[in-house]
Amino acid sequence: MNRLKELRIKQGLTIRELGKKTNLSHSMISRLENGVCDFTEQNLKNLANFFGVSVDYLLGLSNDEKGFSSEDDFTFALYDKVKDLTEEQKQDLMKIIEILKKQK
Repeated sequence: MNRLKELRIKQGLTIRELGKKTNLSHSMISRLENGVCDFTEQNLKNLANFFGVSVDYLLGLSNDEKGFSSEDDFTFALYDKVKDLTEEQKQDLMKIIEILKKQK
């Protein structure tokens, strides 16, 4: 079983439900799960973000669900988490980052 199907089943979602939640057609989800077509970069990012896993984990290249194998994985995950914050929250987050950097 591929990781996409494994993650979908683990969350108790049907193919149609996952499609609605990720803005992908159910036929696309089915084709991805069955290896009939390849992931696009956007599909990979979208699905990895939805499930909270790394792209490498989704592709079966890593067994570390949360690991970031590349700077792009981390940057995308971080961006997605902060994009809806208010300006005040973003400033607070920047302060926290500065504190963490000083702890090196």
